[in-house]
Amino acid sequence: MIITESDIMDRLRRQALTLPPLDLGFRSAPASEAGGIGIDGLLDVAWNDHRFTFAVEAKRLATPRQFADHIATARRIGEAVNLPPLLVVPHFKDEQLSELESLGLSGIDLSGNGTVSVTGAFSVARRGQPNRFPASAKIANVYRGRSSLVARVLTRQPCFSSSLLLRTAIESRGGKISPATVSKALAALEEDLIITRRGNSVRLLQPDRLLDRLAQDTRPPKARGKQTYSFGHAVRPAVNFMQFSGRVVTTGAGAARYHTSLGDEHTQRLYCRSIHEIERAFDSALQPTNTFADIELIETPDLELYFDAVDDGTTYPYASALQCWLELQRGDARQQQAAAPLRERLIRHMSDALQQPTPTPK
Repeated sequence: MIITESDIMDRLRRQALTLPPLDLGFRSAPASEAGGIGIDGLLDVAWNDHRFTFAVEAKRLATPRQFADHIATARRIGEAVNLPPLLVVPHFKDEQLSELESLGLSGIDLSGNGTVSVTGAFSVARRGQPNRFPASAKIANVYRGRSSLVARVLTRQPCFSSSLLLRTAIESRGGKISPATVSKALAALEEDLIITRRGNSVRLLQPDRLLDRLAQDTRPPKARGKQTYSFGHAVRPAVNFMQFSGRVVTTGAGAARYHTSLGDEHTQRLYCRSIHEIERAFDSALQPTNTFADIELIETPDLELYFDAVDDGTTYPYASALQCWLELQRGDARQQQAAAPLRERLIRHMSDALQQPTPTPK
């Protein structure tokens, strides 16, 4: 359900806001109390013998950047009318409620969550209620699929003087993406406070948060087929996959030997665009088997898996450090342990690059 600020105000006037055990009563703000700044209303909050009035700021919820703006607006309005501010939105995420609590601010949503505190009097918090208005907070997911190429390239180069150069960098690393998709992805990353833009330039703000969002939203590949093989009578160096550049790459976990302290597995797992193409190229050199396999081919069209693959001229193009980390951090205990220092290395690379001047067009 798409909810507007007018809808929120209608619900407030109908006294639809609740946060047990508090008694809440919404009323319009008389001109004498509005301070000439047009506050959205007043909320009388009662608990036992305590009664307080809050200045209400009602907003359609919000991306992280909008949430930060709403907090600033609520504070400004509260100071103008000399009342504690209280945000009202369709739905608060748990981390947003935690941020309000850390700032000593109050907020209640229409889904039944909230935090209201008055120093020395009471503090009430409730969370965990599902979003009753999911469409109001829905934004495009730019951390998975083709759109994620924008976020992924920022882990390699966190500053660009233009979106055109960013797109060029994506294509130089084997990605394909339209200008419109780049524009939408950058807008969403800016709303999430992952990047900042000034004029045409793009600059990463939060390397750690960028990795966390990629880890949270990346999904396992869509496998159209799998097959395992032994080398048969062929020796391993004779089966060279470098001829399939851009169409074959090790899995992220399969690239662990290149990016972490983990050793090589006996079975080398590879993503590929077409199993049939590889079988035809190697003919009898690869023998299908279900036991003691040397190679496993996983057919998948997911473009981001092949992005930024490393071609060192040996047997297999191998996955980027980012893809390696994304897969290891959701693996078993041994893989997760190896993923931790790799994450720190990725963050250090981005942080060091942010200290350098932004590259400019030649």
